[in-house]
Amino acid sequence: MSCASCAATLKGGINDLPGVKEARVSLEKRSVSVSYEEGKLTPGAIQKKVRELGFKPGEPTASGSTP
Repeated sequence: MSCASCAATLKGGINDLPGVKEARVSLEKRSVSVSYEEGKLTPGAIQKKVRELGFKPGEPTASGSTP
């Protein structure tokens, strides 16, 4: 991911997944942070969507859960 258009494509595609509360994309860090409803979505499903959008996902990390 190297441009604003790529970031917008990634953010929009992830936000379209059922159960996503919010997707935040950082060009500077070359990362995506996703808040989602547990039980409706899995990290694996997010990684699959990232691949479908033409990007290479990294390993998911958990930064904590929010209600």
